[in-house]
Amino acid sequence: MSGALSGFAAIGVLIAVGYVLGWRGTLGSSAQPVLARLAVSVATPCLLFTTVTHADPSLLTAPTAVVPLVTCLAAMAVFVVVAVVRRWRGEVRVMGTIASGFPNLGNLGIPVASYVLGNAALVAPLILVQLAVQSPVALSVLELRGANRVRSIVTNPVLVATVLALVVAATGVPVPFVVAEPVRILGGVAVPAVLLAFGMSLVGSSWPGRDGDRGPLALIVGVSLARPVLAWLLTLGQPESTVYAAVVLAALPAAQNVAVWAAHYGVAARLARETVLITTFLAPVVILVATALLR
Repeated sequence: MSGALSGFAAIGVLIAVGYVLGWRGTLGSSAQPVLARLAVSVATPCLLFTTVTHADPSLLTAPTAVVPLVTCLAAMAVFVVVAVVRRWRGEVRVMGTIASGFPNLGNLGIPVASYVLGNAALVAPLILVQLAVQSPVALSVLELRGANRVRSIVTNPVLVATVLALVVAATGVPVPFVVAEPVRILGGVAVPAVLLAFGMSLVGSSWPGRDGDRGPLALIVGVSLARPVLAWLLTLGQPESTVYAAVVLAALPAAQNVAVWAAHYGVAARLARETVLITTFLAPVVILVATALLR
């Protein structure tokens, strides 16, 4: 329990520092997107490459990867069924389905895996599936078309780094020190960068749930809270560390990508934004409860 509390304390402080920097405008109006791009395009791929090259390739089929993915698919299925029965409008069905099963593996998944679970490699298989499968499907549903869009997904630096690292881990090919060491150093920037950028992104956010699609929002939050419970049920009988890791990864909040896509394409933007905000604040509570019960 103390380890999880310490981990979330560190995460919380960095997010708070980012929020203050954004609120005061210390780094300028463009600091948040620049910091986010640095994290996503450079630091996070380096961190994943460094950790995954020393990881067991069997993580791809381990319960810590399969179970959180299954919980996401189950949450999406539940939302689709309820949305059809309740006859919610099309844009709510689309964005609600995506938001129900698209966890924040980059901005929060990596810090949580690093600080709470003690192994950033645990989130790598989920990132690979999200970028290689979930993202293209979601973008297709949102009517994203054209070769450039497809190419931007295939050449995503996080996806490329994860795939290369898995190849290195599987083949045992040594990485030269002149490559490995700079990559390791750059990877050290990832966690603070993503947390500071996330804190900056919260500046100006309005209180959620006052108006708009309260029913769909409540359902998304509900299935998000149910995901870690389902993960616990699916891992009963597994080692304690496996159960805990699966539950923690299943409890991650909705990704910021969801809000970005919704705003860009005008598809239930408020619903997506409020989903990200609420699940982001609930996730640490859920993980701390899981820690108290499972550790």
